Amino acid sequence: MFDFFKTSREKAGPTDVAADDKDAARQTGGSAGKAPEPPISSRELIRVVLRDTLRKNGIPTDWIGSQIASRAQAGQPMTHQIQLVILKWHEGLLRFAPLLQQQILQALQQFDPASDHSGNTVLWSFAPNCGCPYTTLPAPSYWSASAEKQKFDLPPTARRFHEVDDDFATTVPSALG
Repeated sequence: MFDFFKTSREKAGPTDVAADDKDAARQTGGSAGKAPEPPISSRELIRVVLRDTLRKNGIPTDWIGSQIASRAQAGQPMTHQIQLVILKWHEGLLRFAPLLQQQILQALQQFDPASDHSGNTVLWSFAPNCGCPYTTLPAPSYWSASAEKQKFDLPPTARRFHEVDDDFATTVPSALG
């Protein structure tokens, strides 16, 4: 009654090997004594590189998780969308996120130079229970005021530049300079 299932299994064969596994077997020589180790998947590579980068920078590995989606386009190499999920809130993660992202992508390229990782994209998201202390956005004036604060300006002083300060020696250009 269900003979059509049996014929499709016989055609497929009991030991179908993925194309990546076949390539890996060819590269390792397919030695008869040992079964070749399956190549590390690109998703697992990204996870390993993320953990390694976090560890190297002293960031606890349970602060950032990842979700990886593969994207294939006809005639283009496989790329990945790497979503980094902030699981634990820390102000420094936001401040240094662009540098952390850059280090992760550079580490991917260093670890696997045969592949082109320039097409990978990195997205950031926040777990609902990450511990963000803010519950509301600030007033609109906050955003324009913070831009003005970034401008470097010394606070006004009581002394003027033309007054002589007897506590310090005068700075004079020398012949060594």
